[in-house]
Amino acid sequence: MSEMERTRRSKRRVVGGLTATIGGLVLLVSVLKAPVGNTAEIPSDQVERGLAISPVPVDLTGKDRDLVGLGSYIVNAHGACNDCHTNPSFAEGHDPFLGQPEQINRFGYLAGGVPFGPFVSRNLTPNAQGKPAGLTLDQFLETIHTGKDQKNRHPQISPLLQVMPWPVYGKMSDRDLGAVYEYLRSIPSHRFSLGVPGVPGSQLTLTQGNPPTLTFSLPGVNRDGETNVPSLKGVGLILKAQVVGSQIELVTEAGRFVSRDGFIYQKAAP
Repeated sequence: MSEMERTRRSKRRVVGGLTATIGGLVLLVSVLKAPVGNTAEIPSDQVERGLAISPVPVDLTGKDRDLVGLGSYIVNAHGACNDCHTNPSFAEGHDPFLGQPEQINRFGYLAGGVPFGPFVSRNLTPNAQGKPAGLTLDQFLETIHTGKDQKNRHPQISPLLQVMPWPVYGKMSDRDLGAVYEYLRSIPSHRFSLGVPGVPGSQLTLTQGNPPTLTFSLPGVNRDGETNVPSLKGVGLILKAQVVGSQIELVTEAGRFVSRDGFIYQKAAP
């Protein structure tokens, strides 16, 4: 073999090696950036069924509709999450195990609070940052796959969740678990924490109910307490809450309400 041929072959090997390396890097980057699972393979009938059976309205803003639908299908038709994470599981007079027409307890849906000996089921609804149970997607996946208690609530017993059936759910694909997470991101929060307009350092928490429960801490006026909000009885679930100027504005299933005279709410004009 001539020296020229050996040089050409050597160059081809170098170029080929570089091409393979670059191709591998591109593939690695694409995998790291890809969403959890392949959403193109989600059965449309499960998506539509999931959206239809969700006991609470879902907010699809900035979310993947197919994943939300599939997540609801898993949570509400397969996972039985409501049984342990809603207290009580059914609305009064609507327990199917008593032969009554079924209706989920929407005001406590997936908000936790069910005792199991020393353990209490967790609130799975989104926190103020929109994270279900306060967990990122990576933390959620780690919890379901390994049982790790991200909040380490019972260090004297175990760093692992003791009642949650994570050894079973952990066998699900990351696509399906990602769908559950997306659904949990889309449901109404159980609690809304706000500052009281005009009172520095204040804290106001509205908890879902009919009527909602109001917990408040007003350092500026030396007032702390808890009460309900009769002016919001019958408005359904609170979907959003925010401070706008000097008022607190709520978006509910019955429309938009704004605060006046402290904690009294009235329906806002369209």
